[in-house]
Amino acid sequence: MLYLIFGIALLTLVAVGLLRLASRPIAYRGLHLSDTERFLKGFLLQNGRGSVLFLDRESGPGFLQVAVRAHRGPWLEIEFGLPELDWSREHFDLVHRAIVNEGHANDVEANDDNKDIPRFLRVYLEGNRDELIHVLLGVLELTANLLEFKKDDTYTLRMMGDIGSEAKIELAGELEQLPHTNLIVRKLAAWLRRSASRNQQL
Repeated sequence: MLYLIFGIALLTLVAVGLLRLASRPIAYRGLHLSDTERFLKGFLLQNGRGSVLFLDRESGPGFLQVAVRAHRGPWLEIEFGLPELDWSREHFDLVHRAIVNEGHANDVEANDDNKDIPRFLRVYLEGNRDELIHVLLGVLELTANLLEFKKDDTYTLRMMGDIGSEAKIELAGELEQLPHTNLIVRKLAAWLRRSASRNQQL
């Protein structure tokens, strides 16, 4: 019985810890672009709208970024963004043409008042999570290649954002199924469901 109580308390602490860590950037260093698939899967599975994933190139200037626009069960809308900066300016139009040729929905936002970032390319992707992973990887690899990032370049990956509604509901269900749940666990599960409901209404 003592071990059961300890296990429930530990799971509660883990759940609270995960929720707090979700809003802080977590860095994974020394990753090749080909190593990022499992991180992208976790990011799209757990993170909600407004969450961002960055891949900062370690051998020189440049980065790749992805943001979650909407998350409804396994269906997601995400955005790949490329700013026109010193390291991307020479190949910016080339990347844009390639994205158009691939048939991806996109916009180029121009801001003549912003001398640092006069243009920003937004690529809109949507679909089932499992299928979207491969499309997103294709966009990342295509962009990195056209920007002349080297194939053996390594990246630091950072994820920032809130845990998505789906992940919160799943965690709440697991807590509710525990035998002999105490008041703290029940309140935590209820809070997770309320938080997920608020996210879905936004």
